[in-house]
Amino acid sequence: MLTQQDLKQIGQLIDQKLEEKLEQKLEEKLEQKLEEKLEQKFNEKLKYLPSKDEFYEAMDKIMGELQKIRDEHAIQSYRVSDHEERITRLEEAVFKTPSQ
Repeated sequence: MLTQQDLKQIGQLIDQKLEEKLEQKLEEKLEQKLEEKLEQKFNEKLKYLPSKDEFYEAMDKIMGELQKIRDEHAIQSYRVSDHEERITRLEEAVFKTPSQ
């Protein structure tokens, strides 16, 4: 026959096991909810970013504009260089400075 002490120990073991199972289930549920919430937040933020194709299309446009600017800069640099040479020759002719 079981004594009061035996029944008390059995009750404590059952309580301990139930507590462990409950704690494990709570942790699993909490982890699941956190993962769902993080995924939801991530997807919410991600929707504002462009797709890969949209990004590459925008980069192509930007790079095209950059190339135009570089080309224009090269043309302007040549023109300035050409003007500088002409101005130097005109100054020499007007002010009669010897050539260097």
